[in-house]
Amino acid sequence: MVISLPTLLFLALPLSAQADGVTLLAKVQMGVQANDIWGYTAPDGREYAVIGTTGSTRIYNCTDPTAPYLTGEISGPSSLWRDMKTYNHHAYSVTEGGKGLQIISLVDPENPYLV
Repeated sequence: MVISLPTLLFLALPLSAQADGVTLLAKVQMGVQANDIWGYTAPDGREYAVIGTTGSTRIYNCTDPTAPYLTGEISGPSSLWRDMKTYNHHAYSVTEGGKGLQIISLVDPENPYLV
């Protein structure tokens, strides 16, 4: 199979454009595999990332995007997939690992806890 030069250039264009307008401000070393992320904005405007890992749901304060920090971790069943959504002042986390739905209070997102 022969691929022409114009085809190669066309395929390479998206690769060079992937970082346009995006600047990495911080990177968190979690030490575990993450598989999903969701956001939460507290009533006072602070922003949080709700991250699913293979063994827990983690909440990170991302209000200062150059210095995110972990505010809490809620352990759960071991699973390759964990899906989270937020509604009002709670995060809802599920896996195919069983044990049902976890409801996490974000009333004080600096101190989240399992309801």
